[in-house]
Amino acid sequence: GRDVLYKVSTALKGSSGGVDPELEQLLMATHYTNLFNKCQAEGGRDMAELATKISITLLRYNTVIPSDKVFYQAGMICKEQNQTNLAFVLLNRYVDLTEAIEEGDASMIDNADFSAATNVPFTDVLPKGQYLPEESEREGVRDWVLSVCMDASVDAALPPEGQAQGTIYAGLYASDLATCIVTGFPVAKRDEMQVNNSVANKRDWNLLVSKTKACPWTGKAESPAW
Repeated sequence: GRDVLYKVSTALKGSSGGVDPELEQLLMATHYTNLFNKCQAEGGRDMAELATKISITLLRYNTVIPSDKVFYQAGMICKEQNQTNLAFVLLNRYVDLTEAIEEGDASMIDNADFSAATNVPFTDVLPKGQYLPEESEREGVRDWVLSVCMDASVDAALPPEGQAQGTIYAGLYASDLATCIVTGFPVAKRDEMQVNNSVANKRDWNLLVSKTKACPWTGKAESPAW
């Protein structure tokens, strides 16, 4: 699916009309999902680090990918990576979403925790069904969220935008910096590389390409450029 969308949008970019924003959004959601799955399949610490960043970028597409799925995925991978504070914020929202889906009422969701995250749009469109169909699995997530609530060492809020740059939180905030084609995170000028009509964080691009041997954007054979 990703390759079809890529070809269509590339053809449209070459025409005078340009790419429809909805098509572009669908392409990028599919692109990052594809890379997330690749990183998960590759395994290893470096790929887990990339997968964590990509999972946070996918929150941006919660209007085209089921919102409970993206928050669950990102929350669980942050939990595995010992990013407990962010895992709590994400899974707390996942629990709110599951309850709203059960009731069929999006107005139940408290947006206060996430209002600072300028890169994550709010959507009133709830998924038709639960991403985790088993009540017991959803209960497990709810229990973990409640246990963290009781832990005074966990800060249950997002950091201010100014403190997010260069951290795992950076993907939650809108930025004037270029967007990395590998992770979707903002790229600081000193880390930027231009490659195959795309911009990437040099380290992240090299980490991925050293494993996949292919450009994440064009799919053509590539070697790392250290």
